[in-house]
Amino acid sequence: RNSGHVRLSPDAKWVSVGYVGQLTWVWAVASATPVLKIPVRIAWHSVDFSPDSKTLAAASRGGTLTLYDLATGVLVQRVSCMQKPIIARFGPGGKTVAVGGGRTVEFIDLASRRVVQVLQQSENVLHLAWHPNGRQLATGSDSSIHLWNTAEGKLTSTLRTRSVTDRVAFNRTGDLLASAGWDQMLRLWDPRTGELLVSRESGGMNLQFNPDGTRLAAGASGSRLTVWEVVRSRACQRVGVARATDIGFVGLVLAVLPYNDARFSLS
Repeated sequence: RNSGHVRLSPDAKWVSVGYVGQLTWVWAVASATPVLKIPVRIAWHSVDFSPDSKTLAAASRGGTLTLYDLATGVLVQRVSCMQKPIIARFGPGGKTVAVGGGRTVEFIDLASRRVVQVLQQSENVLHLAWHPNGRQLATGSDSSIHLWNTAEGKLTSTLRTRSVTDRVAFNRTGDLLASAGWDQMLRLWDPRTGELLVSRESGGMNLQFNPDGTRLAAGASGSRLTVWEVVRSRACQRVGVARATDIGFVGLVLAVLPYNDARFSLS
């Protein structure tokens, strides 16, 4: 079957797969066996794993956020949320889930089962990512990225992409923000200043840093997955290219100058 979206749990023990035209399944990586089928059709990005990898959240088009225990596959909680959500993401502490759709982001407190905060913006919310400190949120939109202060519920800056931006991701330390969208361009931003640091063509549907922030999966098309290595160096130089076309994998390298030089480049 053709998969449209794949998401790996933080402990790499579980993987959710949204199949084109079908339902979403969760698989155990070690045994390669399915452990959970989401019984309703959902948007691919509206599934997420909790930070401790024990819980799966799925936001349905009918306006319900459902939580499943991954060890047992049992439904453990239902919470009302917006209609037709596009994306759901756990906050870094695992106590809050941000659900986005339309021009709105809702923050759901899992302990009280209530929407505790709502953000309204001028463009559609197509994707979102939490800053690792939990005090900032990035939303990908119709032609820009919006950065929010979640504690105050205030928009702090808008990064113009001039293209539909439907993927955003922070690195582990939160000092790099990656974005991608319909123009097939991978962009790296400094979220503190809003500066565009690098821009490079990179197609595909997925965008995710590895846990230590040294690699960025920035595109999957057919059997090809493109991975960039994030390198901080005094010299902007090519550090190597790995190619293994027999397994459909292409490794590319991203060479980055140090932050205090305020210059980034691709080799």
